[in-house]
Amino acid sequence: MRVLRAIWVVVVIVLCAGPAQAKSYYIASTDITADVRTDGSMHVREVRTFVFSGTFHAVDRFTDLPAGASVANIVVSEDGTPYREAPGESPGTWYMQRQGNRLQITWAYEATDETRTFALDFDVIGAVSKHADYAELYWQFIGTEWGVKSETARVTVNLPPGVPKAETKAWAHGPLWGKIEIGDSRVIFTCDPLPANKMLEGRILLPTAFSASSPRQDALEILPRVMAEQEVWVNEANAERRQARASLAFQIAAPAILAIIGIGVWLRAYLAYGREFKDPNAPQYLREPPSDSAPTEVAMIWKWGQLTPQDMTATVMDLVRRGALWLIVTTEHHQRLGGLLGESTEQGYAIERVCDYKGELRSSERYLVNEILFEGVAGDRISLEEFQQEAREEGSARHQGDRPGQPETHVCDHGPRSAVDCVLHRAGLDDAIARLRGLRRSRLPADPDEPRHPQADPGGGPRAPALAGVPPLSNRLLAAQGVPAAGSRPMGAVSRVRYHARGRRPGDRAVQGTLSASCRTGRRRNGIPALGHR
Repeated sequence: MRVLRAIWVVVVIVLCAGPAQAKSYYIASTDITADVRTDGSMHVREVRTFVFSGTFHAVDRFTDLPAGASVANIVVSEDGTPYREAPGESPGTWYMQRQGNRLQITWAYEATDETRTFALDFDVIGAVSKHADYAELYWQFIGTEWGVKSETARVTVNLPPGVPKAETKAWAHGPLWGKIEIGDSRVIFTCDPLPANKMLEGRILLPTAFSASSPRQDALEILPRVMAEQEVWVNEANAERRQARASLAFQIAAPAILAIIGIGVWLRAYLAYGREFKDPNAPQYLREPPSDSAPTEVAMIWKWGQLTPQDMTATVMDLVRRGALWLIVTTEHHQRLGGLLGESTEQGYAIERVCDYKGELRSSERYLVNEILFEGVAGDRISLEEFQQEAREEGSARHQGDRPGQPETHVCDHGPRSAVDCVLHRAGLDDAIARLRGLRRSRLPADPDEPRHPQADPGGGPRAPALAGVPPLSNRLLAAQGVPAAGSRPMGAVSRVRYHARGRRPGDRAVQGTLSASCRTGRRRNGIPALGHR
């Protein structure tokens, strides 16, 4: 029972207490006016604007009086309404306490989440000390007891009338960014902002003629001592300023220096390791690829891990070179209006799979052949035009979307496409067709040393004309696949070009070329693959 009772007490206390509210305040502005009189006294008016967040009740104002000085005629007011002097902390009252030379003035109010402005007026008797050469006002207008910042702080000291600027000496003590302005019969100190627990005080020397009497006076010359003290403090302040400027310059320059160093390190590393390698002895002509690496493997290294449609094209051409595929070019003649307008020639391109290919295929190559090129194809040959048409018209049947009869849509580099069309685009077949159509412009005349008609070689394959007159670009493309360059010595069937008659008339010659290293019935003679006759 005692435990349950204690738990209930704790619950009730927590529920009744409610959440604690954070309290804070700051001083929006501090405006102080000090009027110096010829009798050595000074009237001070301090106006402060407080911004309260939460509930507050009182303000404590502390002043350290110099020896022989006193304070009189204290008035606390708000919006022109004076507070009354009374002990305690009832709203609208103030009281004063003094312990030695330390004076405390407290006034009470009620403020919750609002902005209030209070004014404090008082007279300082003996504020100015008179010496043999100068009269001195040395006063701390804002002390270090304020635990919050003041966004603006301004102190205006009005000297007796007639004090010339040339005979007035003044120094300000406080933050390094404080400013001082000396004029005729006036000195202004400003510091925006004034941080918490930072003082703002002024030291002013004026001719003794403008201070007829003061309870604080002596026959000493004060100027040499004051100048020596101020020189030390000025040097210390200037050293702090230089250190602050150096720190600020370092904070600004350090990121720039680090950035320059980083760029230099990166540039050095790039020049040493990152630039594209330039082979000084790069061959101009190759019969075979320089290594057994797959085109995609070369692309991953050469292009920093990026694959492009050209790499898929290179993979198809590599399969053709290795004999896993045939790349077939056919030429057809069509009469225009029954021959009245002559004939037109049309070339077509097809890929044929070599089913009895004995070589090894990588998994990516098997996927390309079985799942992309010949997926759903009844035979072993498909033309590129049929492949494109099938991808556009019948591809949706293999890649259904959420709705019946609607093809699944993918976003490719050139806008939304069907799934198969997107595969076509990424496989680089568009680029392959463009390359093949570029070869259409290359004529393949017979080599002078070769007969103009096919002859059977001892291996059973036809002998084809060499590739003379092929343009340089096409010549390099064919040479990369192992086809002899123009003007080279014919080597029988190694030209990998065979005739194929398809709907041709006598006298017509259609060239059907393949870039494969073998065919279905291909045989090797003296290490050179021969084409079987079909």
